[in-house]
Amino acid sequence: MKKRKNLIYVILFLALTFFLWIGISLLPSPRQIGIQPGDAADLRDADLQTQVYNFYGASWESYPEKLYTPEDFESGGVSESSVPSGALDYTSDQYATHITRFFVPAGKTYAIFMRSSDYAMRLYINGEEIDCVGVPGTSREETTPRVLERVYAFTPEGDAVTLIAQTANFVHKDGAYPPEFTIGSVMNISRHTNKTLLFTLLITGCLLTAALYHLGIYILNRSRQTSLLFSLCCLLLIFLSGKLIPLFFTNYNWHIVFRFEYFVHFAVFAALTLFIDRLHPGLLLGRVTRIYYAVCALYTLTLIMDSTIFTRLLIGFELISAAMIAYILVRMALSLNRGGLALRLSFIGILPVCLFGVNDMLMRIRVMNFLGVFAEQLFTTPIGMMFFVFCYALALSAENAETERANELLGRMNTFKTEFLSNVSHELKTPLTIISNYAQLARMHAEDTRTQDGYVVDKMILVTSEAERMAIMVGQLLDISRIEEGRMSFSFAPADIAALIRDAMNTFYPVFNKNDNALALDLPDNLGLVRCDRERVRQVLLNLVSNAIRFTRGGIITVSAKRDGGFVSVSVTDTGEGIPKEVIAGIFNRYATAPPDSDKSSTGTGLGLHITKHIVEAHGGTIAAISKKGSGTTMTFTLPFAGGMNHNGAKNDIVN
Repeated sequence: MKKRKNLIYVILFLALTFFLWIGISLLPSPRQIGIQPGDAADLRDADLQTQVYNFYGASWESYPEKLYTPEDFESGGVSESSVPSGALDYTSDQYATHITRFFVPAGKTYAIFMRSSDYAMRLYINGEEIDCVGVPGTSREETTPRVLERVYAFTPEGDAVTLIAQTANFVHKDGAYPPEFTIGSVMNISRHTNKTLLFTLLITGCLLTAALYHLGIYILNRSRQTSLLFSLCCLLLIFLSGKLIPLFFTNYNWHIVFRFEYFVHFAVFAALTLFIDRLHPGLLLGRVTRIYYAVCALYTLTLIMDSTIFTRLLIGFELISAAMIAYILVRMALSLNRGGLALRLSFIGILPVCLFGVNDMLMRIRVMNFLGVFAEQLFTTPIGMMFFVFCYALALSAENAETERANELLGRMNTFKTEFLSNVSHELKTPLTIISNYAQLARMHAEDTRTQDGYVVDKMILVTSEAERMAIMVGQLLDISRIEEGRMSFSFAPADIAALIRDAMNTFYPVFNKNDNALALDLPDNLGLVRCDRERVRQVLLNLVSNAIRFTRGGIITVSAKRDGGFVSVSVTDTGEGIPKEVIAGIFNRYATAPPDSDKSSTGTGLGLHITKHIVEAHGGTIAAISKKGSGTTMTFTLPFAGGMNHNGAKNDIVN
């Protein structure tokens, strides 16, 4: 029932998290309309106040291996025809000029949101140079790479708008692709960019908080290496977005930042794999993970090469990482049945991480982006990581709850131990004092020839009784240790149960009976042989009779036996004070002692009846107690006949 409740709470938590992020992604923003490649776009009748329009890279006309200015187009210096951008192979064209035209209502101010082309761009709007990100040139030496996101506002005098972009790329395997941009009213573009920025900062803030929190857990408890790894994963994913450094440091060194971006890309997948491996030991094969770590290390070493080389090698890493992601998911799915809550939550959390990770891989190699709702995010893996952060936080909370329950149990066990040691110390002190006192008296009276021998004999009986009680307590401590470790041994053999009972009573009853109780035996003739360990059955009888004696004064202790199917039923009945109803249900539990309003117990350890129950059940029998406060108690246990049937219906073979 408790597990089902926990599962419901987990589902509600994950559903709340999911709808929270869906709600954030659906915050009010202008509707986005895509402009497909073709003729010049006419936006004069478009609703630019509530909508924004996305111009994709293929919407441009291109002039490969040329850097034309607006003056070149106006003066007729451009003689060749343009080529549709979508038809070009940019891997061989490292610099180019791109031009696009569209129409908007004249006299109004508009804004363009644009991420500069990879990896240098000069932009002209209606013949005027608006911005230069880096320096595009016709050679590697003349080009300075740089990437930035910018918003440009402009007011066209007429309704025609012409955009010219010079792009150059000598540092990446991809060529001089034209940029993509979004146009709309200034307010709509502002809302559009603010939502994108909010999303980026929200992801960064959440990951940073998670990183610092789990780093703090590791600092306080250095055995929690998984917390350190998770903190590292969160920090790496913060920088994976690729937006933070250009956002705060516009004059950054492109070569350093670009290599750092790739280093993070290689490291984050290795760190996530290591985290999963440490979080769930034995889930992943060591050979597989070592090979993957080696691949990540080798790709990291490629960063010392020229950027055009290691960018061409990226596709191999993406394919290997995709295979590793599939391997992790399959291994986790196969282990769900035998795994705990932490594994299930990890599996649920890792799914979006893998989904967004694969999406990033496909975008990096320019295959596709199947998560179009997050198109403004350069990398989407951090978004998936957000969901994993919540799942891991829930798993950590479940683990802490288990730890608290374990600590509570340990606290109760510690209390039991303290009470147990207190009881044992008290009970051992009493017989030791009696033995010491009566031993001294016995010696003094033995030296006095006038003392009658009967006096010394009586006192020595008391000494023997207390010594036997101490021996029982020590034996119980040893027995409980053997029970807990599964080392209690038995030597089964046929025995005459009636003779065994008489012998035990003749041996022990005179020693333990200090409360003036009478003993009555009700043992029919020819009870038969039982399958038992003689010494262990004597121990059972001793525990039950000892209990009866200590809770009865001037009464009768009756030991009876009778046939009961394939068993002999042995009962020890007293006429003592009885056991309250609320106590009797737990008298066979470990450390159960006398009733709360009684100052007596058999030995004070609270182990006698627990051990008795274990011995009886090991013989294939049962034990029960019937009592009523003030009306005495009856303890009954059963033993199977030698060669007969036990209470489960199984044949009892005699074991010597």
